Amino acid sequence: MKFEDEGAKYISNVLLHNTTLTHIDLAKNSIGDTGVKYLSNALISNTSLTKLILIGNLIKNDGRKDIASALTVNTSLKMLCLCNNPIGDIGTKSIANALHINNTLTELNLSSTTLGDIGMRYISSALQSNNTLTHLDLQNNKIGQDGGKEMANALRINSSLKYISLFNNTIGDIGTKHISNALQSNNTLTQLDLAKNKIGCEGSKELSNALKTNSSLKILILYYNLIEDDGAKYISTALLSNTALTTLNLSINKFSKKSINLIRSVWNKRGDLTIKE
Repeated sequence: MKFEDEGAKYISNVLLHNTTLTHIDLAKNSIGDTGVKYLSNALISNTSLTKLILIGNLIKNDGRKDIASALTVNTSLKMLCLCNNPIGDIGTKSIANALHINNTLTELNLSSTTLGDIGMRYISSALQSNNTLTHLDLQNNKIGQDGGKEMANALRINSSLKYISLFNNTIGDIGTKHISNALQSNNTLTQLDLAKNKIGCEGSKELSNALKTNSSLKILILYYNLIEDDGAKYISTALLSNTALTTLNLSINKFSKKSINLIRSVWNKRGDLTIKE
């Protein structure tokens, strides 16, 4: 059975009076803007809910505004998942505006919401003032090199983010260059997922330069990119001086067996490093 707007209304009425419920998972239902309005009204007064999952519903224009409005006053929600909803860049702007004000949310999942480079600009602006968000998931959002630049702008200033996923976007070498430059000054990010982003030799070179100076990044995911032998060499050389990284995923790239052997030699020298090739 799937919840629709009336089901969301019933749950919202419960939330208005309940003081113990902390998690609600409403993934893959048929809740639209009307149902989200009920839930948002409940969030304004509820003080116990810490996790709300709304994956794969029918949230559009009005619903995104109502959620954003609730986030400006809610003081308990820690995790919000809106992935696989057609929010778009305009909806992202509403959520980003709320992040300028909200100081309790720590995890936000906006994967597969078609936010694009324009939406990334709004998110970047919010991240430059928000100091509570630690986990941000932006997978599969058609974010290109301009969006990569916007993320870099945020990373130069933000001091709370620890995890960012940009899996399955198209930031390419230029977007990677911007992010790599930002990583040379950022000292809080510990996990970065850049898998499936069309990163090649130049992007690998820029990342290697970042790894030589960055001391906070622990996990770097680069699988399913376009990294060839030269790129693998740049990264391998950087790993000899980097002492912070503990996990590196380079699987499903374009380098040869020779580079695999080079990576394995670094693996042997760095006994504390896990490499997936």
